Amino acid sequence: MYKTSTEMLAMSSRLQRSKALNAKLDVEGLKRALSKATGLRCSSLTLKAEGGFHRVYFAHFDGGRDLVARVAFDMVEYRGMRTMESEVATIAWLAQNTDVPVPTVIYYDPTDNNDAHAPFMIWKRFSI
Repeated sequence: MYKTSTEMLAMSSRLQRSKALNAKLDVEGLKRALSKATGLRCSSLTLKAEGGFHRVYFAHFDGGRDLVARVAFDMVEYRGMRTMESEVATIAWLAQNTDVPVPTVIYYDPTDNNDAHAPFMIWKRFSI
């Protein structure tokens, strides 16, 4: 199946963002950052998905607890507000004001000034 030039450009852009994250993401550092944020030792990470702007890992902790770590490819700002901060606020609002199932955000760092060298968010795993 042939791809349009727009599809090819989108694929190229995603690949470039993924390579940029590969260059800066410290996976062992992410485990340290998750451990610091939760107070539990992160024993392993399993890559579950990669999209155009994020990677999602299942983080496994000593004692059998599993959480989700969502790592952003880059710090993104929209009209002066960091996107991740807006996402966390939206999730909190939905949880408080609707019956829409949303993840419980445990911790987030919208900067790359952390052990992972990338913005990340941790939430509890849930299913619908």
